[in-house]
Amino acid sequence: MVYLPQPDVDLTLATHAPIDWGSSLNGVAAPAPEEVLLVPGKLTEVTARIKNNSQQELRVSIGIQGNFPDQWFTPVLSSQTTQNSDWSETWQENIRLSTGQSLRFGTDYFHLQPRQTISINLGFTLPDGFFEDPYILRAESNLTLSYGGEFFLHQVTEQNSTPHLIAYKTLQLYPRPDRIYQKFLPEFYQESDFLGRFLNITEQCFEPIYETAETFWSYLDPLLTPKALVPFLAHWVAWPMNPNLTLSQQRRLIRHAVEIYQWRGTARGLKLCLRLCTGLEENDIEVLEPDDVEFAVGDITLGDQPCLGGGKAYHFVVRLKPQTQEQLENLDEAAIRALVEQEKPAFCTYDLEFVYPAALSPSPLPPLSPSPTPDSPPVTADKAVSQIHTSDDG
Repeated sequence: MVYLPQPDVDLTLATHAPIDWGSSLNGVAAPAPEEVLLVPGKLTEVTARIKNNSQQELRVSIGIQGNFPDQWFTPVLSSQTTQNSDWSETWQENIRLSTGQSLRFGTDYFHLQPRQTISINLGFTLPDGFFEDPYILRAESNLTLSYGGEFFLHQVTEQNSTPHLIAYKTLQLYPRPDRIYQKFLPEFYQESDFLGRFLNITEQCFEPIYETAETFWSYLDPLLTPKALVPFLAHWVAWPMNPNLTLSQQRRLIRHAVEIYQWRGTARGLKLCLRLCTGLEENDIEVLEPDDVEFAVGDITLGDQPCLGGGKAYHFVVRLKPQTQEQLENLDEAAIRALVEQEKPAFCTYDLEFVYPAALSPSPLPPLSPSPTPDSPPVTADKAVSQIHTSDDG
């Protein structure tokens, strides 16, 4: 038995959700406030109430000891007092009381006036993956489901600076998974730990299936579905998987596949594909047909059948205009060419141009096509640096 000398001080602990841990269902005693249920990922508050029943002012400090991990202890920075107090809500680790005696957590000494009551809110937080962490079982043969704690109230006086114990309480911490099924039972059965652990066996078996059914719609969305299901959704809408495209590009194209099919072979459909693939704004993508290309006169040689203007038949120009260095670096010529070849009419030819401000570096765009021939259009620069790659493939 711990000897508690005078002065007369009350130290009580209370939780916001006390629960009965007895296994009997035929009648249980009132739940003990010193026993606390810890649920992964949730803060559990414990209120320590200290009342000075004596007629003298006390200078006290509260300390905590126990076999629980240090990171579980998360004090709540709020307290309520009946009078003004110098309680600072500051906790320290490894508080030394005397030679060979220390506490894991403790507070600075504060004054407790006669007949004053102070409430200090403490907190314990169980890690989210406590029951799923494989490293816990590697260190221990069995998972610990009960941890002990002790609360100490020490006093110092002007005559004696050595701390001496004036109040003492114990606390039991019980880690438990969050229970859903038990909440549907009558309140009397919700207080039984044995019944909750028994129902948790069934809950752990069926709850993942229920959650999958609740979120099944996300498996049909190409932007949210797991990576393994992306090829299935692509096959579902007959969209070919292109190895030159990234996964995020494939997801966007698959989601808009039906709309792309509606405009396949048109300038609108090609611009839609390029916008989804490159991430450029619609105004930064141009698909120019021969009638849209400005007329220019240069060095020409007249032949047997000279022709002025017009240009190639069934030919168009794809012009991409990145505005930032990041947009420029994200352009993949191989992926863009594969997409254009897929969406253009088979008999059409095209030129692929990249136009960017002079301040941007063109290094991310190495020329992949063969060296320009005399018939190929030259590389131009008009208020911007541009890099042009041509394709005469049918």
